[in-house]
Amino acid sequence: MTQSPHPFRYFADPVCIAALALYALNRHILKPHHIGGWFTHGYFNDVLCLPLFVPMILYAQRLLGLRRHDGYPRAWEITQQWAVFSVMFQAIIPRFPKTFVSAGDPWDMLAYAVGGVLAGWYWSVREARLESANQERQKKIGDSFDDLRRSTAIHTITRIKREGFPTDEEISRFSDETQHKVRTLLEVSKQE
Repeated sequence: MTQSPHPFRYFADPVCIAALALYALNRHILKPHHIGGWFTHGYFNDVLCLPLFVPMILYAQRLLGLRRHDGYPRAWEITQQWAVFSVMFQAIIPRFPKTFVSAGDPWDMLAYAVGGVLAGWYWSVREARLESANQERQKKIGDSFDDLRRSTAIHTITRIKREGFPTDEEISRFSDETQHKVRTLLEVSKQE
């Protein structure tokens, strides 16, 4: 897998942060005040389970070298975690009632799946949008180098600089004369 210019942000992912905030809201406000009825009491945290924990688990896998990329979660990674959570909380933990409090409710598995599907959908849409924006940027860079000649070099550099690349640091590597011409042309183009 090629390295994405927009890697998955794991703990800083908006889905993970939102799931954590919603969990806190449910735990400290909704449940204690009996807001939302049976859903918030029995299943809301289960819906939040995969959106919250998949980024954390994938980060741990990345640190251990089990995950070799920083791409967005794939469907099989989400499904794998759904299976692990389902087996753990619906089959194993309920066998130890003296140690763990768990009802072993099969509807929890559906709630995990709903959360996983919603998070997976968001992650795939976000990744597609970022990839599309990256391809558009790459096309602009490529177009900027079409018909590259010495006589059009300053204009080409100015055009690509207007698009946001190269960066100021990269421009600083050009000769002082070229830097001055590019800045002058950029000023002129801003006035147009």
